[in-house]
Order: sequence, then C-alpha cells, then structure tokens
Amino acid sequence: MESPVAARNTREQDSDAGGSTAAQPDSTVGYVQGMNVLAAPFLYAARSEVQAFAAFTKFITSSCPGYIRGGSMDGVHKGLVLVDQILSIVDPKLYSYLMSKGMKANIYGFASVLTLCACTPPLPEVLNLWDFLFAYGPHLNLLCIVAQLVLIRDQLLLSPR
Repeated sequence: MESPVAARNTREQDSDAGGSTAAQPDSTVGYVQGMNVLAAPFLYAARSEVQAFAAFTKFITSSCPGYIRGGSMDGVHKGLVLVDQILSIVDPKLYSYLMSKGMKANIYGFASVLTLCACTPPLPEVLNLWDFLFAYGPHLNLLCIVAQLVLIRDQLLLSPR
C-alpha cells in the first residue's frame, strides 16, 4: 500500500509534468454549436494540438463559461440582447431601421457573438482582434460587432429590404 506522502508526491509530479491530474478538462465542458469555430484560431496559433486544447479549455471555462454551461449558450443569448441595447444607444436611427425590418441581433449577430468574430475571415485579422479582446476582455467583442454595423450603416439604411 502506498503511503499518503508518496501518493501526494506522485499527484504533484503528475500535475507539474502536465500528467493526468492537470490535463483533465472541466467535466462540465461539453460541445456546443460553434465551438469548433471558436477552437480553430487556437489550433492555428498553437504549436501543438495539446497546447491548443489546453489554451482553449482554459479560455472557455475561465473567460466565457456562460457559452458552454449546461449547453444552453446562455452567455451568447445575453450578449445578443446587449448588442441590441448598445446599438440603440450608439446609433438609434440604425437600430430603429433594423428593428422595423425585424432584424434583431439574434438574427444577424449570433455567429459573431458565439465565435468572438472568428467566423469573419480572414483568420490573421481574427487573431489581431483576439489579441485585443484577450488583453482587454472578450466582452468587448459586443462593441466590435456594433462597430462593424456602424461602418456599413449607409449600406444598411439604403437597402430596400
């Protein structure tokens, strides 16, 4: 029988070496829609799949847990409500126009909120955006989505549909 001290030392060595103790992902992390798109930039930028997995798991469980908790994507839906609220403050005319056409953020912004704009190519620009988001907070993605709308404001307002 192994002594308690030897068992603890073995666990610490496993943890320090990245063994099974440290490599176990949070058991509440499951797959949700769009997670593959969110993981892709990690795979692109990392030196290995293991490094990408570790970084992605840490990010998704620490910075965006509402995206995956319970598989409901509650954080994404709350973000979409905030996109509408931000747009209504930043550009009331554009907001009113989009609402008159039935265009709430949950229609046009779902993929961008879900993937932190990773769904909008090119990938090197996504990585630049993510540098900013990781430095200042992934919640700022919502402001970036509104900024994209403001940039194409004239095109949207001139659209007949």
